[in-house]
Amino acid sequence: MVVLEGQRIFQPTIKYPLLDPDGSAHAVCGISMDISGLKETELELVRTSEYLRNVLDNSPVIIITTDLDGRVVSFNPGAEGSIGYRKETEALGASDGGSQHGQV
Repeated sequence: MVVLEGQRIFQPTIKYPLLDPDGSAHAVCGISMDISGLKETELELVRTSEYLRNVLDNSPVIIITTDLDGRVVSFNPGAEGSIGYRKETEALGASDGGSQHGQV
């Protein structure tokens, strides 16, 4: 990372020697690419993920999400308190919202 005019620039670089016919290095070649936009997108994704995790973890209402196959992938504390299932042992991975005790 480089700071240029107050802006963080992410620019990974690959360097390798340029060799003479006899095999000795006479110069170094470097290739770099500005990935600052990618890093900003990555940071925004992390912020959004943290925000949504905070909403999920602190909401008093029941929030249960499933994947496309109907398996429970998230089960918030509001659901644990209201329904009585424990996320780690009874709800996550349950198919079609069910658990070992019946339907969620």
